[in-house]
Amino acid sequence: MAAADSGASQGIAGQSFPSAADLASFDDGTLLNSLLDASTQLDGDLGRFDTGAGWQKYLRLPADALPPPSADGHVTLGFRSITTTLERINAVAANPQYPMISGLPSFVATRSALDEVVRRFGSRAQAPATTTTAKPAAGGEELPMPSPTVAAPSKAVVGQERSILAR
Repeated sequence: MAAADSGASQGIAGQSFPSAADLASFDDGTLLNSLLDASTQLDGDLGRFDTGAGWQKYLRLPADALPPPSADGHVTLGFRSITTTLERINAVAANPQYPMISGLPSFVATRSALDEVVRRFGSRAQAPATTTTAKPAAGGEELPMPSPTVAAPSKAVVGQERSILAR
């Protein structure tokens, strides 16, 4: 399988995602656009699950994470939102109860892109990223951040999807 050999992955809709090595080689604008693309695809993929709305709220990259460029062309990243989203994604990836979520190519791609954004911009978290190519966040409603409280499922049901969101 060629996609596995290159390190790239394919999304449910056939969208190809860049490998971690590709992400590391991208300029800032291309990296941020890759994160936005993967995150948007993850949101769509999660919508296919019965509990998709909860997963979307929990894993969605907030609008303040990648705001549109300012008049001078700089993007000031919402680094706290980026790191919070990465922490949530890492928590899901580390939990063996959610392989259907963590196994989604868009989940893997979003995690890789978030990792690279944090690695690249972490030392200058409050400094603007110098790029004019980042796309504005997908339009629509702004959702409040879900509570960071994570609760174990009340009943373990083998073979069915479970939510880690607190009830």
